[in-house]
Amino acid sequence: LLYTIKFELKLMESSQDGHMRWDEYAAQWLHQRLGYILLIIYLLLLCIAIPLTTNELVQRHAEKHIVVWFVAGIFVYMTIPITTSGVVQHLKNFSDPPQQRRLIRILMMVPVYSFFSYLGMVLKSQTIYLTAIRECYESYVIYNFMMFLVTFMYEQYNVEQLLTYKPAQPQLFPFHKLPPWPKVRFDPYYKVTSRPGEC
Repeated sequence: LLYTIKFELKLMESSQDGHMRWDEYAAQWLHQRLGYILLIIYLLLLCIAIPLTTNELVQRHAEKHIVVWFVAGIFVYMTIPITTSGVVQHLKNFSDPPQQRRLIRILMMVPVYSFFSYLGMVLKSQTIYLTAIRECYESYVIYNFMMFLVTFMYEQYNVEQLLTYKPAQPQLFPFHKLPPWPKVRFDPYYKVTSRPGEC
């Protein structure tokens, strides 16, 4: 706590020397501590919700399936700060927006999947619809992961040039008698087109 106060005083002194306005200072302070603020709010809500729910379960002599819902709900609720910390770190350091958007969508898989699984357990009559929504988001995340890998390889390692000059590999048995594949131009967005005169 003392270290934080000293840091704040130094930041205020530097802001007065550099003529930083209060709104700029407040925005910078919030930007640096957004993760901590969200974590504190989350812990406060957790400290209020768990005792109230436990008390309710004890007073009503809850059945086993309600206790299972309660335990599962705690674990679903625990996924939120883990995912939020990763998402906040990406938003604070938003240096490569196209790639980081995909990463945020991938990180959101954990709470979305756990939330819809929990709802499917509680609302048994609606399970088929909730499972469909969950599976749709899972396929969307797989697409984003694949596009992330493809664009990363394309941008970082110039895969197009590597694949262009790489010699054709022979087919394995029993396909070794088939003609070789035509050379194709690599495109990170899956617009694979043959080179002119090679088909």
